[in-house]
Amino acid sequence: TNQSTPARRSLGSPRLPPQSLTRRYTGLQGAVPGVTGMGSGFTIVPAFYTSLEVTDLQQGAKYTFCVSSIKNDVVDQDSKCSVSDLGSFEKLDPPEDLRANEKVLGWSGTETSTYLVEWFPNEKGRAGNEVVTGTTYTLNVTAGTWNISVRTVTSESSSDPRLNATHISGLISSPKQSGSKVVEVVWWEVPTPQADSAYVVTLEDGEMPSPQYTKVCSGDSRKNDCSLLFTLNVDTSKVTDINVSIQRSTLLGSSYFKLEPIEEVNPALSVRSANEVVVEWQKVDNAKYYIVSLYQDASLSNMRWRKQQTLPLRVTVQEDNLMGNYMTIQACVDSLHCGDIYQTSIMHDTGG
Repeated sequence: TNQSTPARRSLGSPRLPPQSLTRRYTGLQGAVPGVTGMGSGFTIVPAFYTSLEVTDLQQGAKYTFCVSSIKNDVVDQDSKCSVSDLGSFEKLDPPEDLRANEKVLGWSGTETSTYLVEWFPNEKGRAGNEVVTGTTYTLNVTAGTWNISVRTVTSESSSDPRLNATHISGLISSPKQSGSKVVEVVWWEVPTPQADSAYVVTLEDGEMPSPQYTKVCSGDSRKNDCSLLFTLNVDTSKVTDINVSIQRSTLLGSSYFKLEPIEEVNPALSVRSANEVVVEWQKVDNAKYYIVSLYQDASLSNMRWRKQQTLPLRVTVQEDNLMGNYMTIQACVDSLHCGDIYQTSIMHDTGG
């Protein structure tokens, strides 16, 4: 039986610990059309996942677990596989008293034992894992809330996890491409500050001098008032270092960002009636999906409808009183890189 799952490195053995494939994903499951030899089980998980838990396996059986990357809806045929023998599973005692003090983790156990440490972001951030010897570990993660799991492991087995959460103070910056040459930088603090502060945003791309911008805002992620828009030149070989600092402290939030070349969508609208419009467009190179939105007027402040569309390159909008409303469509490479927004009004004589 084959199960496709994100695998982590084993401990001196080509076989994976039978119980160490953690973090269940309940999204799209099932065989991928046109892909053969994938066995009886197949699961698709987001790229930021680093592990998966596979349950309801046959006791004592051998399983082959394979990992394949998926890009632009195409499955890479160069799978990485490993065999796991459930018959060699050894019951292990889990670590005890898992403690978290900001980035420093500690637990009770044997100093010579090996442990699998995993961390998952509560909101933004990148999950990860590492196998360590000893009973302490220091996380290298951004500010925010992180869920922690620690298991005792050997080359063949792993224990049940011990779970905890840690809250790491700091400043978080999150850039996003919202146009062909536009980057929006959003930032906030953890924990939320009690008063507004002056924040300094610096862009460094190897050119001198580096521009600086100052904005006074709350630092509260719920208010979403700490953001700036920047226009950058598209250079796929250049990475921009974006630093956000606070004038009242030494906190610094850093992130690296690269613009992607994304063409503008040029759609065609067909008005079927005052309550129905069909939007069609041609494929944009490298676009993974398109965001189609309906607004009350040209200010684009009152959204009536929105859809994220992959295929087909066509959507039908059915809403009351569409005449005079505005449609927008935007191509996106991923959640952090989207092109310019095409905007058009809905009129009786539009297309058809």
